[in-house]
Amino acid sequence: MTTNNHAHRRPHPLFIAHLRGTQAQMGAQHGAMTRAAGGWQQVMDYYPRMPEILVAGDSAVGRMAVRPLVELGAAALEQVRPKELRGRSRAFVEALGMPAGLSRHYQCMDVFQNLVNLAGRYRLGPFANRLLEQAPAACSTLVTWGAASDDGTLRHARNFDFPGVGIWERLPAIAFCTPDKGLRYGFVTVRGGDIPAVSAFNEAGLVLTTHTRFHRDARWRGMGIVDLGHEIIRNATTLAEAEAIIRRRPIASSWGFCVSSAKERRSVCFEVCGPHVHVVEPGAQEDFLAVTNHYVHPEMQKGQVVVSPAFMRNTVGRYDCLRSLAAKGAMGTAQMQAALGAYMDVDNGVERAAGGVVAQVLSVHSVVIEPENQRLCMSLGPVPTGNGPWATIDWDWRDEPGFTIERFDDQLDKMPTYHSPRYGQGEAAEAMAFFVEAAAISGRAGDPDAADAALNKAVALDPTEATYRLMAGGSRLRANDPHGALEHFYKGLEHEKGPFYRGQLLLWATRAANAAADEVVASNLRRELMALDHPLLAEHKHQASREARAPLSASALTRTRLNYHLGDLNL
Repeated sequence: MTTNNHAHRRPHPLFIAHLRGTQAQMGAQHGAMTRAAGGWQQVMDYYPRMPEILVAGDSAVGRMAVRPLVELGAAALEQVRPKELRGRSRAFVEALGMPAGLSRHYQCMDVFQNLVNLAGRYRLGPFANRLLEQAPAACSTLVTWGAASDDGTLRHARNFDFPGVGIWERLPAIAFCTPDKGLRYGFVTVRGGDIPAVSAFNEAGLVLTTHTRFHRDARWRGMGIVDLGHEIIRNATTLAEAEAIIRRRPIASSWGFCVSSAKERRSVCFEVCGPHVHVVEPGAQEDFLAVTNHYVHPEMQKGQVVVSPAFMRNTVGRYDCLRSLAAKGAMGTAQMQAALGAYMDVDNGVERAAGGVVAQVLSVHSVVIEPENQRLCMSLGPVPTGNGPWATIDWDWRDEPGFTIERFDDQLDKMPTYHSPRYGQGEAAEAMAFFVEAAAISGRAGDPDAADAALNKAVALDPTEATYRLMAGGSRLRANDPHGALEHFYKGLEHEKGPFYRGQLLLWATRAANAAADEVVASNLRRELMALDHPLLAEHKHQASREARAPLSASALTRTRLNYHLGDLNL
């Protein structure tokens, strides 16, 4: 760890709310405070539209077509919410000066995940492929204690990777709640979001972080993630009590709940979907637990929706990286922070810009929660937020409701910041910033030309980064320029050593060569792809074999889609 004072890492102001009373009263207090502080409008504008953007991208017609389905799903989940918690959400939204009915959009991730789950189950509808390939799930949690901790205490570290880059990370917030019934608790959120289900903690020393999963047995009648997270963190004092709540309140969608207990110095992950609840324990002799976005329990894997090979490479890569770091033992706060900013691909022992690495272009919130010390460390920097700068905030439940906006500008030189050896400084750091910008534009269904311009700047600054070359090649295919695409893919292959990612480049280079009518080059590239050995390349090889008989045309390749957070291309 080190420090810096670069302007682009200047900390964002932190909104801290202190709430007290019934759930409805706390919702109204939080909404009124947020309205007074300002900045929340971006959140309320983007997140109601997020599921349709993820489904239909920059197609206005497509978004209009899918909007009724999204609204229907949100309404179905809203109807079965606990009255008390629905009242809190409605009071929050009303206090913002918005229609109370907008509270249904706090179910947006349950809605989107269930659309993905349905697409995986039935493969029906015009957006099924896009849903499966574009699914944004890249959250990472690592909990350490005992021998894995430098002082034996428990630490719970978490990256929240979520659409809306340029919104969430710029408006960080914490809410401390003193309810009239139940435990005092707190949660990390965004201005405009009364959401105690992302990263939450309570006075009993329990910490909760949630993780998107995909499973065929999801349903539309059940509790949403916002409410189940709320139920756990305001009521549970032990892991057993957390499990009892989860089993008592079946959930609608597919999730992984990582819950840790300071008193028990232990953590487990509850893997859930509809009627299923299974517990993933730490391994034998392991004082740590890593959680990402794939089901680990064998029973849950039976119905898991594998959205794409790149998705599995992403989630398993992050999982393996966190486990490898924890296995070395003696991790302190600084090491946990550094883990959240890691670009290391442990399969290949090198850093990479996207794919199976912990630092993601969707990392909009990073925290290291220390329940035994009753404090949390929170990144207030740009995406990927795991790089910092990191502020330390003590848990603070006050007698009177109120809010503060904390600015840390005068503390910047003392705030720790993690620098990646590969992407932490110089032109590579500038290139990464442009890559994140391109991802942010794409994720908000913004101007594709603006996204391409940012991507091209990343390539120019860091021409040896194979991920940028893959994405730039996809951009040229969209522009009906297979020769330009092939040049990018070749440049990527010069530097890419990982077999899975070489397979990506080779498949798309084969497609570009076919579209450029160079059958000899296409055949050679296809032969190299077939010789690669990686368990996730079976689909790539199948597609290449099929296209040897019926190549895709240059016009067909203009439908290529760029998936920045996975570092993947799709048709």
